[in-house]
Amino acid sequence: MRRIIALASVLFGACASGDADQQARLHKLEVEVAELRGRVEQMGHDDFMASSRCRKTIDVTIPEGTQMTMPVAFDVGRTNTRPGDRITITEISGTRPDFAIGGTYLVRGEYTLASADEAVLGFSVTALDPGDGCTSGNPRGKVHITRGSGKFELANPIAYRGHPHVSFYVHGEGSGGVYFGKGDFLEQ
Repeated sequence: MRRIIALASVLFGACASGDADQQARLHKLEVEVAELRGRVEQMGHDDFMASSRCRKTIDVTIPEGTQMTMPVAFDVGRTNTRPGDRITITEISGTRPDFAIGGTYLVRGEYTLASADEAVLGFSVTALDPGDGCTSGNPRGKVHITRGSGKFELANPIAYRGHPHVSFYVHGEGSGGVYFGKGDFLEQ
């Protein structure tokens, strides 16, 4: 931000006086800004954001044959969906009978998507500790849906302290969802 303010000051000064030295400084700053833009684009916005907030990325691939058969009691916590949208959790089973780090959970439920033509419905865990929360490798944790109602079945491990939820993602941005869990694993 300071760099932008400095650039604006130089631009204003250069326009006001027309001085050759200021014109040269302006050109130099324009080149520098173009180089910085190029570096950010080259890194990719997502990579840049992930590198600035994640300690590590955890592979949460669910091994073939994982049995998520133990019924898991749950409470519904904070719910924030757009008007007309709905997510209802009807059943949770897991590799453990309670919510715990290291457990893998299967969530079944129903949804209604009215606020967009299409979305991704995803089961994820909001990390409680800074730097946690970056995962990869689990295609069973999300499903593409279209406007209307339907049933879903999503699976995901809990790899760190956090709050599980099923949410809508429209154009890659969170668009409301429902938190569920018990005790320290429930976002109220």
